[in-house]
Amino acid sequence: MGTNRCIRIALALVITLIFTIFLYPSLTVVAPEYRPGDIATRNIKAPVDFFIEDSAATEANRKLAIESALAVFDLDEELLPVTVEKINASFAMGAAIFKNSSDPSPSGEALQSQPNYEQAALEKKSEFERILGIEVSDATYGAFVKSGFSKEAANAAINILSELLKTGVISNQEYIKSQTEKSLILINLKTGVEKIIDPPQKFYWPEKAKEMITSIGHSYLKEIPASSANAVIEMTLKLISPNITPNRSESEKRIKDAADSVKPVLYQIKTGEMLLREGERVSPDHIMKLRTLQDQTKRENMLSNSVGTGLTIIIMFLIFYRLHIPKTEAESRQHNKTLLFMATILLSFLILAKLFLSWSSYFTGAAYFSMDSAAIYFGLPMAAGPMIVCLFFGLSNALPFALVLSLLSSIIFSNNMEIFIFFLLSGAMGAFWVRDCRERKVFIKAALKLGLLNMLLAAATSMHIAFLSPQKLLISLAAGFSGGFLAGIATSGIVPLIEVAFNYTTDIKLLELANPDQPILRKLMLEAPGTYNHSMIVGTLAEAAASEIDANPLLARVGGYYHDIGKINKPFYFIENIRNMKNKHDKLAPSMSALILTSHVKDGANLSKKYKLGKAITDIIRQHHGTSLIRYFYDKARQIKGDDAVNPNDFRYQGPSPQTKEAAIVMLADVVEAASRTLENPTQARLQGLILNLINKIFADHQLDGCDLTLKDLHRIAKSFTKILTGIYHSRIEYSEPAAPSSEGKQKNDGTDRQPPDKPSNPDGSDGDQGSGHLKRLGLS
Repeated sequence: MGTNRCIRIALALVITLIFTIFLYPSLTVVAPEYRPGDIATRNIKAPVDFFIEDSAATEANRKLAIESALAVFDLDEELLPVTVEKINASFAMGAAIFKNSSDPSPSGEALQSQPNYEQAALEKKSEFERILGIEVSDATYGAFVKSGFSKEAANAAINILSELLKTGVISNQEYIKSQTEKSLILINLKTGVEKIIDPPQKFYWPEKAKEMITSIGHSYLKEIPASSANAVIEMTLKLISPNITPNRSESEKRIKDAADSVKPVLYQIKTGEMLLREGERVSPDHIMKLRTLQDQTKRENMLSNSVGTGLTIIIMFLIFYRLHIPKTEAESRQHNKTLLFMATILLSFLILAKLFLSWSSYFTGAAYFSMDSAAIYFGLPMAAGPMIVCLFFGLSNALPFALVLSLLSSIIFSNNMEIFIFFLLSGAMGAFWVRDCRERKVFIKAALKLGLLNMLLAAATSMHIAFLSPQKLLISLAAGFSGGFLAGIATSGIVPLIEVAFNYTTDIKLLELANPDQPILRKLMLEAPGTYNHSMIVGTLAEAAASEIDANPLLARVGGYYHDIGKINKPFYFIENIRNMKNKHDKLAPSMSALILTSHVKDGANLSKKYKLGKAITDIIRQHHGTSLIRYFYDKARQIKGDDAVNPNDFRYQGPSPQTKEAAIVMLADVVEAASRTLENPTQARLQGLILNLINKIFADHQLDGCDLTLKDLHRIAKSFTKILTGIYHSRIEYSEPAAPSSEGKQKNDGTDRQPPDKPSNPDGSDGDQGSGHLKRLGLS
């Protein structure tokens, strides 16, 4: 993410906004949370005027509104025309049979003498029933046949049905019986028009309508024969059906709307009015007043509370950021990513705390943190947050992180001081116990230690808050141990995910990379054994030097192991891998040789990414030569082309120069180890002079400007190198048999990837005006 200030500011604002929204309304100051039967600990007066709802009066008004809501019914005006059409069509079908007979105007008696007609009409009974939509008895159908399906019979049935349906036949008999004095709303299904029936009409229900058919039909049936009249009545009884039906969904909706439209009945509490007196037993009415005051205050002060919350959080973040601002340029380059990592861990554990609060409230029935339910909060694995931070950024960063996390978590739990202390001490000690984690079993040990510590803290907290019930105390102890143990286990599971997500490297991963069975190290050993041997010694030198100063010895050692893996691609172009063969650089131009030598840095970085060695190792590979000059080939090019024709930048590594102490130590160890091979009779004095001279050259070349090594650090590093190399090149016993003759002897070189000069330097490491005197002038000896 770089070091862009805008990104940093945007990240801070976004995080603050998220935290503000997330924590609200937990940051607002609330009145004490009482339960019915508790004793008030202090007087509480109304700070402002506010209104409180009279629940009983509001509920009474709501019930009245529900009772006043009118039921809704649907009116089907199409039922009568449809029924009339069926009657006319069925009788027209029967009359058509008569018209097709030979006698154009027969009487009833004449029809009886026409068996063909009667037989044809009887055969049409099913067709008659189909058109009419009902079944009729044989007697009824026979009466219609004998009357010749007279128009008078059909009209009589239509008139009876019309009178009944115009009055209204309703399907809900119970409503008519119970709502004789209540209006209803009638909606015409055809037009959508609704009207209130007030006073209510005397609608018929189906049974009553059937009773009314005989009395209504008396006036319409007196002109037709008795047999036809009875047939009409029977047919009408079967045809009658309700044309008014209840619309239950619309009725329920209007009842709900009526209930919702009722406004609460409020009465005013004046400023200064006593809401609760000290020593008074708390009643439900008191609780209702306190909660109403709290809710209304929150709504009215939401903006100011939100702004205050945001300012509080951002001021706290700014203070901790200023106290722990990165001290080195190397830390600054990754600072935005570090801030994102810290914010992600912090937000994740705050979400965990919020979810846990909701979960516990569901089971305990408490809306806010309660001392009676404190035991279950000891089971939160909040210590995992500082433990994770410690593994990646050390104890110095984990402790302030534990403080911030504990503070915000206690705010979530209703500003509870006991929980703040519990989380702070647990998180700080958890980070302390994993500060030097180099094995997976350290997580288990830390988890067990943290579990025992949490048990002690839970017991102390429980006794402090008079939480002395034996059963609840046991629950607190069990929850405390579970929280500590889960924190250690969670840390061991989360750390690998963070290594992948943020490309960080822990000591555990470095230990895995230090294993010689790593594929890239085995390949280096087999294909470039000289480079492998050189890398092992460089790693040893780097680890010893890092132990003498404030650096990571493990990272320095592993960086030394891998710093030259790029030489695998062209192993025989590097002097340490040449065995009894011609030097390949003899046939190459100096510029080409320099290009081959510098390419091993880029090749090494690519191999590091391929084998997922991590960013820390990749940076060491890129920086272990810095922007140093390949002196041998530069001088050779000057001899061939002349001083003015050669650009020294063409013979420099691309860099960058070391940005961390570990990268600088690997650079120094690389140069010192390679040069020490050229010394004849490497005594301690000669090795010390050589080391001081080489460090002085690197210092004078400004290769160490990017890291924060001090002169005192360089002095300690030189002493460490001298001690290790003296042990490697210790004096040996001379045997009586003559030694094999040497060819030309060793030649001094300031790097294993550079060709030896034609003339060796002084064996004591002095080099003209750039000898050890420079380091003495810098305060070194």
